[in-house]
Amino acid sequence: MLETTPDLRVWPVELGGHRLRQCDETSCGSAALVMLAASGDARLASWLAGTDLPPETALPEVPSWAMANQPPVEHRFEIAQRHVRGKLRGWPSALGTLPGGAAKMARFRNLDYEVTWLPSGAPRRAAGIRNLVGTVRSGIPCLLYVGGTTSDSLTKRIPRHVVLAVPAKDAHHADTINLYEPDSAALYQLPISRLDDDEKKAAFGNWSHIFAIVAPKATEIAQSSPLGAERTRLS
Repeated sequence: MLETTPDLRVWPVELGGHRLRQCDETSCGSAALVMLAASGDARLASWLAGTDLPPETALPEVPSWAMANQPPVEHRFEIAQRHVRGKLRGWPSALGTLPGGAAKMARFRNLDYEVTWLPSGAPRRAAGIRNLVGTVRSGIPCLLYVGGTTSDSLTKRIPRHVVLAVPAKDAHHADTINLYEPDSAALYQLPISRLDDDEKKAAFGNWSHIFAIVAPKATEIAQSSPLGAERTRLS
């Protein structure tokens, strides 16, 4: 375990003995998308952990050449990230992953994801945070686009980083939410009360503010059933 404080617990995130860290400064979105898919597809999680699958296995996050050649385990997460990022047509990779592009590429239980921008107004913003917490508690991971606070300079008032909110392994911490932060390759257990404060958070990659949530549509969540879904422990 990396760190323990009164209001924060942190664990390294790894598979096959290797930390699952974003491969460069603009790949936080693609890293979060790979983790999202792996959390619902045991085949992808196994491949990332070093299991050699049949060459004909088709996974959207793995290029066919990598499935056939079975690269060393320490390179697999990077390969998957770069493959996911390469699917963003017409958008420079140096600019990262736009929320709309992430929603189209998000893969978990065949759910259709969409972008919800959180306004600055308190009532609607609070409702968005409640919906996020409820979705994650129902067993569905969500991407969070984070950045600076509304009082920061213009360059910090736009999304700058992507983290993944993931369901807890048990129900003993109802007042917290788990966040995978790809730059540190760590899973943070953050108090829900801190999700919408203006303080910098290690769980947000040292940013402070949620700007957008990429999550399934409400109708998709209502129709989704955990029965038969593949769940994989990633930390």
